[in-house]
Amino acid sequence: APGRMAADERRVPPPTAHERFERRMVTMMLQVPDMIPEMIDRHILDCFEDGPLKQLAADIMACDHCVGAAVADLLARLPDGPRREQLALLAMSEEAWDPKGCRTLLNRFVENCRKQPARQFLQQGIEAAEKAQNDAEVMRLLSEKQKLAVQRRNPEATAPDKR
Repeated sequence: APGRMAADERRVPPPTAHERFERRMVTMMLQVPDMIPEMIDRHILDCFEDGPLKQLAADIMACDHCVGAAVADLLARLPDGPRREQLALLAMSEEAWDPKGCRTLLNRFVENCRKQPARQFLQQGIEAAEKAQNDAEVMRLLSEKQKLAVQRRNPEATAPDKR
């Protein structure tokens, strides 16, 4: 059917883990504005990749939302378009936040941001070794990447035995 084909052409790739993280941070800013001063102090915008979510976070921080302005007031300040639509969608998220959950997410986001350059460097090394057809180096770097993934999923696996 012609309508179905048009929908298939508009498919967007699923968000990356970092994009999902950013989306949750913006949602938290909207739902728990008391966290915004801490986010500003920790320079959280530096952890966002350039793009619409970083702009939304900057919009939220720049307005009076952190002193209790309603989401509707924030929406009214944005021009019609994708940013405004995305902000409205994020504001309607059903995720519930408590202070401990907010701090946990904030800490994980900052830590993830800090580790990102090392992961990118590793990926660039893998790509360069593949291009140079250096199989031994590719295998070494892939092994290192796998170890990092295991550490992220199971931090206790790398802790020394407590005997």
